Amino acid sequence: MEKQNSNIKLSKEMNKETEKKEKKPLTKEEILAGYRSALIVLKMKSKTGQLVKTHQIKQLKKEIARLLTKKASLASKKESIK
Repeated sequence: MEKQNSNIKLSKEMNKETEKKEKKPLTKEEILAGYRSALIVLKMKSKTGQLVKTHQIKQLKKEIARLLTKKASLASKKESIK
């Protein structure tokens, strides 16, 4: 019984280590998609009266705009180089 428990613990630890190694940084597109989905959720909560911190909507919109601006400026720089 103890052998099984130790094997289970070892396999869980190995899984955690491989998950850490396999995780890749999110791309800007993935971050943007996450922000947009979070914005939809916040808007729905606002409409139903469940949102207490209403400033979060404004902050999220600004963050989305920042990402889009960075994306556009990088694209224009790449085109100007060509």
